[in-house]
Amino acid sequence: MINIISAIGSLGTFIMALFYFVSVSVQLYQMKISFIPALGFNQILLIRDKDQKLNLKNTSSNAEENEDYLKLYNLGGGAAKKITIEVLLGEDKVIQKKYVNMLPSKEGYMLPINKTVFDELDDTIKNNGYEPNMNIKL
Repeated sequence: MINIISAIGSLGTFIMALFYFVSVSVQLYQMKISFIPALGFNQILLIRDKDQKLNLKNTSSNAEENEDYLKLYNLGGGAAKKITIEVLLGEDKVIQKKYVNMLPSKEGYMLPINKTVFDELDDTIKNNGYEPNMNIKL
């Protein structure tokens, strides 16, 4: 009689473990799909050197040399994929276009900026403007 009760208890324990495994699997799946793709750029500084040449400096790096990129971070836990990045002058003139298939979730992606974008930033500063007519569309 005790063997039968023990067998029923073991079978019940096995069924409860199976339900627990299914429940945890469903929760992990829901957690994975609940990430919303979120992208963010780091802050940059535009600095003029002694020769009045414009230099780009990323605030997240300690490099002494000039840099020519913006750092793009994947803040959505790896959910952002197949990204088209366009740098627009005004509302519709595309001055740079870049396609990125997938961003790593822990490291940043270095988005190089081309000469046209750099020249637009330089012209804005030369004309004492504080805001260029430039937009980034993701």
